[in-house]
Amino acid sequence: MSKAELYVELSKLNEKDGERVLKKCAEIVEWREDCAVLDIGCGPGNVTHNVIVPALPKAALIVGIDKQLAVVDYANAKYATNEPRIKFEAVDIVSDGGFVANHREDFHHIFSFYCLQFVRELELALRNIYTMLKPGGSFAFICSVHNDFFSIMAHMAKMEKWTPHISQYENYLYPYESTPHPDEEIRSLLLKVGFQVMDLTMNPQRWKMPFADASEFIVCRIPFELPGEIQREFVLESADAIRSLKMNEVDENGTEFFNYKLTALECLAVKPPLL
Repeated sequence: MSKAELYVELSKLNEKDGERVLKKCAEIVEWREDCAVLDIGCGPGNVTHNVIVPALPKAALIVGIDKQLAVVDYANAKYATNEPRIKFEAVDIVSDGGFVANHREDFHHIFSFYCLQFVRELELALRNIYTMLKPGGSFAFICSVHNDFFSIMAHMAKMEKWTPHISQYENYLYPYESTPHPDEEIRSLLLKVGFQVMDLTMNPQRWKMPFADASEFIVCRIPFELPGEIQREFVLESADAIRSLKMNEVDENGTEFFNYKLTALECLAVKPPLL
């Protein structure tokens, strides 16, 4: 099974949270019938197709972007072939200035679900998003803070065997993962960029999953590629890391689970309309 397929299989949390945030948006934001929409960090496209498309008017046109070419190729093959309203492109929201310039004030609505926690240059990403929004446009996103995924990566990155392969995870870690008040800091950053913050909440989450799925769940969220043999070894040894960090649990029937915890920071912001 490819990394994209694994992600789709194990990303029900992302779809559920995306549905909740879109419902909240619909109470505040009015969707235009012919709205242009951008989904940042679309991954393999399942959230774009299964959550965003059904929530919007039938005339909406949606572009999904992700910097990993493999998942973009999967998304186009799986979801865009028979759905003319969506397309997927390989784009880095931080470094692809050409894409940003070509889409200046193009989008009525921009979404990003569980992507921005991997963006170290968050202010630049937010400025690019602001540039691409039409005046009066909305930006709704979810990012994680205090995420067990990063605790596992940090634990394994200290091991001599894994340092050469995964120490680069810190290059994808945004500045607010472990700060005590990330909501206040991100609110301040959004205001600095020019957004009006309509809603910002912190939602602690705990996901109890079969332990057999735990290692592949971690692997499919790594924001860079591991070579095939290295990835197979990582799957085996990340299970030991989860146990070492006491993130596992065995119930009364002897069934082992992975208690995955994070806090979802959910936000709706808007670009002020022209006066």
